Order: sequence, then C-alpha cells, then structure tokens
Amino acid sequence: MNYTNDKKFEARIWQFSRRTANRYVKKVMITSKIYGPMACPKGLRHSFAINCLVKKIPLTLIKKWLGHSSLTTTAIYLNVSNDEEKIIAQRIWS
Repeated sequence: MNYTNDKKFEARIWQFSRRTANRYVKKVMITSKIYGPMACPKGLRHSFAINCLVKKIPLTLIKKWLGHSSLTTTAIYLNVSNDEEKIIAQRIWS
C-alpha cells in the first residue's frame, strides 16, 4: 500500500496503527506501575476528559479534542468516580 497517496494516513498525528498505539500505552502503564481497568487507552482518555472538566474547559472543546461528533459520546468519558466527583463538587464552594 502506498501511504503517501492516502490522505487519511497523511492526516494522522502518528504514523502507526491503533494496535501499535495500544501496545505502547500498555508498556508505559506497566513501566509506570499503573494497573487495573484504567490502565488502557480509554483510561487515559477518561483521565484527560476529567482533568479538562476540573479545569473548567468547555464541554464542546473537550468533545472536539477527543474527536467526537456527539456530546453523548463525550459524556461516556465524563462519567466520574467517587474521588473525581468530590474534586468537581468542591468547585461549588471555591
């Protein structure tokens, strides 16, 4: 396959496949001693989205940065856990 003529390939940030990216993420997680269900690409996306939310980044911008066409999809990554919920709730009194 001639990737130089493939517009979709040229638009990529990195020149490797999703599977290769998953292997890289797994290796970094193991090296960082991060284990469990969040030690995956989706976990990184979730952490990124939650940190954006905590920093008061507009939802529409988070949606754009995650590459979603719908806020409904972005909402999946914004489902918070107990600790994350506490951090966000503290904003009410700050």
